[in-house]
Amino acid sequence: MTSLATTPTTKRELAESGLLEQPILATQPKPLHILVPSRSARFRSSDVVPHVWAGPLPTSECFRRLAPHVYVATVEFCFLLLASYLPQWRLIAFGYELCGGYYLLPDQGHKGTDRQDPDADGFDYCVPVTDVGRLRAFVERCKGMPGYTQASKALDWVLEGSRSPRETALTMLLCLPAALGGYALPLPYLNRKVNLSPRGTRLAGVDWLIPDLCWPDFKVVSNTTATSTTQGTRNVASAQPCAPRPLKPAAGVSSQSHRT
Repeated sequence: MTSLATTPTTKRELAESGLLEQPILATQPKPLHILVPSRSARFRSSDVVPHVWAGPLPTSECFRRLAPHVYVATVEFCFLLLASYLPQWRLIAFGYELCGGYYLLPDQGHKGTDRQDPDADGFDYCVPVTDVGRLRAFVERCKGMPGYTQASKALDWVLEGSRSPRETALTMLLCLPAALGGYALPLPYLNRKVNLSPRGTRLAGVDWLIPDLCWPDFKVVSNTTATSTTQGTRNVASAQPCAPRPLKPAAGVSSQSHRT
């Protein structure tokens, strides 16, 4: 799909398309946001908010087909679209969520649900839906499109591997530049295995740790809660569902497991 020319342009056409009855969308919070090809095609209802995207789409990878004539925006395209509306720090936080092991729950209905961590109110765990490389590759194919500049700058500060909004907030606070409200520390690894030295193993009683944040060159780790460090000798794959990307050279760390 490379054009919005066949997008439903009236409330009746939208109803006939079957979009609002799709199970994956019918249960989501309202309203539903859609793209239309022109201002004259805009209409508003309690269920739908239209947004204008004039001209061709930047790439055929903007949408995934749900049903005949029904398409949903990919997460990469959502990131680009939101770049025009969100403040930079919120766009960065959204990138952490897309590339991390959690997702935010709706404001209503999540109280008291049976989640892995009942204290982690407002989010639940999942596998990452994309990664920084895929986001950046998509954005680079959209040069000149609305949101390109904001999205490209935001991705300089997005890391993979966060497993909670609290980890994301701490990392952003410590590492974003002062202009974005941070302390400009080097970028860490998130939830990366750290092999302990023989002395460290004797002191800790375990072979390795998976701290929330790790700066191996400085031999510094940080956790957002006192009990959140994964430790022991069990399989790393079961403890670390998100594989962090290699950091850019300015961060001063390698992409291997580290001993400290």
